[in-house]
Amino acid sequence: MGAVSREMGKLYSVPKEGEFHEDSTRLGLQHTGIFVRGRRTTGEYGSIDIMHLTRDSLIDWLESRKDVDLARNTVLLILGHIP
Repeated sequence: MGAVSREMGKLYSVPKEGEFHEDSTRLGLQHTGIFVRGRRTTGEYGSIDIMHLTRDSLIDWLESRKDVDLARNTVLLILGHIP
């Protein structure tokens, strides 16, 4: 089963090798409102805000598409710009 992310109302499938993991040390940080499906610290799967991903999982997610649209639009959204 692959992971699924939602970005700007669209769903993106990510191969299983791109499994995303939650970082328990980041759970108290603010939310971006951008969620991906990944493995929580409890071991269960669920929606995880990208702010709460491990560094490696965030990089994997940003690089999960061959073009730069996902990374560019993510940064624009976080900074309050409409892509």
